[in-house]
Order: sequence, then structure tokens, then C-alpha cells
Amino acid sequence: MRERGYPSLRALPVAFAIHLASVCAWAAEATSTVRGTVAGQVPGNPVWVSVLTSEKQPIWTHMEKGHFAVAFSLEQPTEEATLLVVSKDRVPLALPLPRDAAAQAVELRLSPGLRLAGAVLSEDGTPLPGAVLTIAPAEAAGFEKPSFAKLRWESGRRGAFVIDGLRPGPHVVRATAEGHLPLVLKDVEVKPASDEAGEDGVNRVELRLAPAFFVTGQVFDSDGAPVAGAQVRAHLPGTKPNVDALTSADGAYRLGPFERGQNIELFARASGLGSSWFVNATAPREGLALRLTRHRIRGRVVEADTGAPVTRFELMTFVNFYEAHRRHTVDSEDGAFEIPVDAQAHSVFAHAEGHFPRMSLLVFNSDGSEYDLGELALDRARTVKGTVVDARTDAPVVGARVFLGTDDTPPLARREIVIVRRAIGPHDVETDEAGNFSLARVPARDTRVTVSADGYFRTSVDVPSDAASLDIELTKAGIIAGSFALPDGSTPPGDPRIEPVGEDFFVPIHWGLGRFGTDPVPDGEYLVGMDTGAGVVESRTVVIEGGRSVEDVHLIVQPHEGRLAGRIAGLLPKQTTFVTVRDRKGRESHQRSLPNGEYVLRGVPDVAIVTATTDTATSRLMRKISLDEHGEAKADFDFSARSRLEGVVRAGGRPVGWVRVAVTPEDRSQPLALVTATEMGHYVASGLADGPHTVRARGRSFKVEVAGQSEFDIALPDGTVYGTALLAGTDTPAVGAVIQLTRVDGERRVGAGLEAGVRNDGGFRFRGLAEGEYVVEAIWNHRMAPRRLRLGVDEALALSLELEEIEG
Repeated sequence: MRERGYPSLRALPVAFAIHLASVCAWAAEATSTVRGTVAGQVPGNPVWVSVLTSEKQPIWTHMEKGHFAVAFSLEQPTEEATLLVVSKDRVPLALPLPRDAAAQAVELRLSPGLRLAGAVLSEDGTPLPGAVLTIAPAEAAGFEKPSFAKLRWESGRRGAFVIDGLRPGPHVVRATAEGHLPLVLKDVEVKPASDEAGEDGVNRVELRLAPAFFVTGQVFDSDGAPVAGAQVRAHLPGTKPNVDALTSADGAYRLGPFERGQNIELFARASGLGSSWFVNATAPREGLALRLTRHRIRGRVVEADTGAPVTRFELMTFVNFYEAHRRHTVDSEDGAFEIPVDAQAHSVFAHAEGHFPRMSLLVFNSDGSEYDLGELALDRARTVKGTVVDARTDAPVVGARVFLGTDDTPPLARREIVIVRRAIGPHDVETDEAGNFSLARVPARDTRVTVSADGYFRTSVDVPSDAASLDIELTKAGIIAGSFALPDGSTPPGDPRIEPVGEDFFVPIHWGLGRFGTDPVPDGEYLVGMDTGAGVVESRTVVIEGGRSVEDVHLIVQPHEGRLAGRIAGLLPKQTTFVTVRDRKGRESHQRSLPNGEYVLRGVPDVAIVTATTDTATSRLMRKISLDEHGEAKADFDFSARSRLEGVVRAGGRPVGWVRVAVTPEDRSQPLALVTATEMGHYVASGLADGPHTVRARGRSFKVEVAGQSEFDIALPDGTVYGTALLAGTDTPAVGAVIQLTRVDGERRVGAGLEAGVRNDGGFRFRGLAEGEYVVEAIWNHRMAPRRLRLGVDEALALSLELEEIEG
């Protein structure tokens, strides 16, 4: 039994005499009963007993009055069984049962084991009575305790606790208390008295819990009445689990615990009443109202070539591009449909037998509950067959991957293909031993397919709308691979760069952990280098001939000799800051996650910008450094400021969403904040110091005095640019296109460009714009010649744009 993780009989810390009562002989499917008594438990603590076999989950029995009897069966003659005994404040027993014991009873005595004592306190040292603690060995015990026998301890009136029944070794301790964040300590070492456990032989630990913060509010229906029993979910970034709550009789909810300044997405839903989605709530937050809306979409599914209705189809709505949120099967004589959707839904996907699927984006107005998608035209699908061969030898290429789309497929179409694969099966095939393939669900229009195979250059080919067969030649190719490092072997930040000499095509590079490589590239000469702010790196020339790879390119980065030192202060417990160093060209030389305390960074440029940003991204500090004559510089970062500024961004009295807001202190040694307003215009800038600040949004500046919890609503001009974007020469909306609007001063661009997606009706809109000159252009999967326009004070300017769709 040792190899299964259970202690041997000799290793068990108990005194016992072993006897076994066998109801029948040990054999396949034999049923046996083990009986006995257990002594040594703490009065009032129940004892749970079970028998573990290799094939079955253990069935636990609550021991009555010190006696137990547990029946079990073995499926194989060679199978082993283990008697398990669990009780609070006593060492768990795992006792292998011998096969040929006499028919007698088992007498066991539990051991008190080792002790862990301590106290649960708040950050300021205040005792926390009633805190709940759990403890488990850092390594698995070989069995899992039953859920009803999970052992927990509570701290006393002064926050003190005592836990007995522990074995030597590292343990994981978890503590929770009302109004505080849970605390998990890993590798709490429990030692015997002989191993310096403490003066009195007791292991001790102090647990300090950080304060927790909550988001509270009410959920209302579309008429403004409170909704009881609505589900409210807080989605946290990263891998942290969601936090759920149900509203009370008056529609109230309380979500948490959260860390201060933590950004949260809230989603509320109630059956038959609709849903609501609030982005970028920040803890703590009180009185956040969520209004449910019955969102519905309608439209009509038709065939693209004839306009005839598709009478049976499936609709899937998505809240991400990897999993269908809801599925609806529709039978409709005229192809019309109307289905409910959640506020989070961003796209709908239509699929019908014999057709190529179609995806459409959803863009809801803040006050709109219904949305008309118009007609969803589905192309007929076909099967394209063909052969893939070596361009030089005409030999079949076995195992080549053939798939729809290309590397430069527009983002919307690429997502569509991803959904095809996940929703209705694979959308790529491999060639057989003869190099043949058969690719189904190819749209019956001009399109492109891509073929890739190990050792060959990836090739994309046109497939005309009437083609049913396709022969493809692949050219042998090699890869360029290697490594990059500083002289000490560590990995510098930066991006490897590979450019073909005398040619004009992009070479995709993948890299990580100091290694880089390319997909197969055609014969030719390539310049290999690296873009990094960590030092100087010389470029190398690499030649690919006859498809032979070059995989020994090693780039040495000669580091700067500068030294940056300083101190991080004012972070909350468990909080860190990301310290980034960039050279004059904006290239990154360092990025480190640092806690409170001293730090040293070596190899920094002679002049650099150092930025420290809290891990919640709500507060940042910036320092410009120059090395002195000794090659050293100093930069301290203090995040002890706790004030915050919040408000609503409005234009013409109406909220404007997704506006970038910068809050900069007059005292540049204090933290600044750079945040984005939510869809409804609400912004929160945390971690600020008291004093005068400048608030900037959309080119406007405001002087604001911050003191504690401050509020300031940003009033922007009511300049508006709106219009319709259609595909050139048609009445088809350029759905999926992104229109970019950038303010200019002569030929110089002022600030970052604003982006707006083209809705399903072809419309787009920019609000809150200041007077001035702008350039409007289309990016991503559609294009147009850039246009200049002049916007006056509080003027609304209408545009009609014709966009050219990028093929392939």
C-alpha cells in the first residue's frame, strides 16, 4: 500500500490490536464486514469510518457509541482495502486490512498528533473572533474526506485558535472572516517538538486578514419595480471564479468580498424580465442600480443567390467566440425569426443544412430592447475535392492540412470560421496517402483556401465560385529558429525581427522563454534581429537554400550598464506593482512585478521613463531618470494615497461611453490615473492623493480638487459625427468594419484615434467631439481613402461612406 500514498502499519501513530471478522472468504466480489471500536477521540467530536478500495468510492459511516461495523466488497482477488478513520483534532487513520486475519474485532486509538496555534487578526492587529479556519496537508493524503466531515475551526473571543491532530510537514491554512478577504497560507510547516516547533513544543502562526469591500445595489424591471430572486453575477478578471448572488424581496443585492479598487463586470438576469450588463464597476460601490431589459432580435434568413426563404435553420447567440450561449431551432415558412437574447450577447450565428453559416454582430442601444437584423443571406455550401503535391517532384503530400480562409482573413470572418468549427464540427481536413482531400462546407462564391504541411511553405489559393476540384502544389521550405539572451543567460524583453532581403512579405514569428522560430519560409536571404530596449543586438543574415532549415541563430543582447534602485511603498497587502522601464524610443527594457520594499534593476538605459502601475491598473506613477556619472539612478514609488475621483462623462447632457479619462496631479510625484468610462459614461479613478488635479478627456481639460471620495462630472462638447457605411456600389451595410476618427493639426495627428464599429444597419456614431479638423478612415476588414472633415462647435456632421471589402 505504500505506493498508493498510505502509511505502513509501522508508520501509523496509534496503538492497536488488529482482528478481522470475515463473513466469507476473500474472493472476487467477496463481501466482508470489519467491526471494531475507536478510542481517544475528543469528547463531542464525531468519528467517521469507511473502507477504501481501488474501484469504489468510500461509503462513510458515523460511529455510534465508540463501535463501528463497515461492510465492503472486493471485485478482484488481488484488490486491497484500507480502513479509514477521521475525527476532528485527531490524526486521520489509514489502516491496510490484512487478508488472512482471524475473525476478531479491531481496537483502535486515535492520536492527538501535533498542534498548530495562533490568532486571526485584522490588518491593524484587531482580533477577529468567529473566523473560520481549515487546514490540509500540502500533499494529498491518498483519500478525500467526505463533505459532511470537513473539519473547520473557529477563532475565539480574542481571535485565538488551536488545531490538533496534525502530522509533521507543510500544510495549507485558509481563514475567512466577515468583512475581510479570505487568506490562504501555503507551506505552513508543522514540526515535532524535537524540531524546534516552539518553546512549549507548539507550532504557531499569525493570520492577518485584509479588509473586504463590496458592491451593493438593486435590480429593477423595465417599469422601475424591484425584482426579487434575480441572479446577479460579478465576473472577475483572470482566473478568479465568478461571484453570484440572488436579490432579496426589495431587489437588493450584495456582492463580494473584493479587494479595494478591483474592477468587476456585473450581469443581472431574471426569467421573463430580461437582463442587464454593467461593465467596469469598482469596489467598493454602493447603490448600483441594474435595470433589466427584454432584449429581442428579429430578422429573416434567406438564400444569398435567390433571395428565397430558408425554412429551417439554427440560431446561436454568443457571449464569447468559443461557446454558444443559447441555441434556437427555427421552422419558418418565410424565414422570419424573433428570439430573446441577453445583454451580454454580441453576435448571432445562423446555420442551415446545405448552406455556409453566417455571423452577424449585435449592437444594442442603451434604451433599445428590440433589434432588427434585417436579412441574413446564407451562401449555398459545396464540397471541394483535390490533390496536394510537391511542386518539384509531383509526389503526393501526405497529412497536409487544408482549411478555409487565409492568414490575412478579416477578423470577423476569422471568428466566423472559429464558430463553424466549434458549433457544427471541424472545418479543415488532412490529405490521405495519395495526397487527396475533400473539404466540405465551402461557400458557393469566390473564396480562398489555405494548405499547410510540415517542411513546406504555407500556400493560399483562390477557389472560384463554380470550382468543384482543386490541385495544389506546395514548395519545400525551411524554418529559421534560434534563441536570444543577455550574456548571463537571462531572457531580455523584446521582439525578434526577421525580414526577407529584397522581398516584400511578412514573416510570422513565434517566441517565448528566450526561443524563437518561424513557420516554413521560401528560399531566400533573411535579416534576423531583435527590437529591445534592454541593450544592443547585432542583426544577422540567414540564407535558406533547398528548403533546409537554419535553427542555430543565437542573438546576444549587450545590456546597458545602468543601475536603477528605489523603494516601493504604500501598496495594500498582497498587492503588487508592475514596474516598466522604457528607453527613448519607447522600447521596453524591464518589466517586473514588485511588492512593497527595496528593489534594484540592472542594465537600464542612460535615459528612460519608469512607470509603476498597481496590479488593479487604477493608479500609476511615472519618473523620468537619467544615469549619473556612476551609471546609477534612483526612483521611489509611494502608493499610500487612497483618495478617488468618480463621475459621469456627458455630451449635451447625455452619457457618453468608452471615453478615456486621464487624471493627473499638479504634484507630479503623486499617482496619476488613466481609466476608461463604462458604456453609460461612469468612470472611477482610484489611488489618488488629495490636492489639485487636471482631468483630461477627448482633448478637454478641467481643474479639479480631489479630497477623499470626490465627484466630478465631465461635460464634453456635443460635437457629433454620424453616418452610414456601405460596401462600394451596393446597398449592403459594411458590417464588421471599424471606422476610425482622428483629430489632426495640419499633418500632425493629435492624440489616439477614436473607433466605432459599423452596426448591422450600416450606421456608426461618434459623440462628445471638440471643434476642429478630423480624418476619418476605415480599418481592418474594409478600407477607404482617408477623408478630412471640419467639425464646428456642438455641430452634428452627417457622412455617407463607401467602403471596399478586402478580398480573402
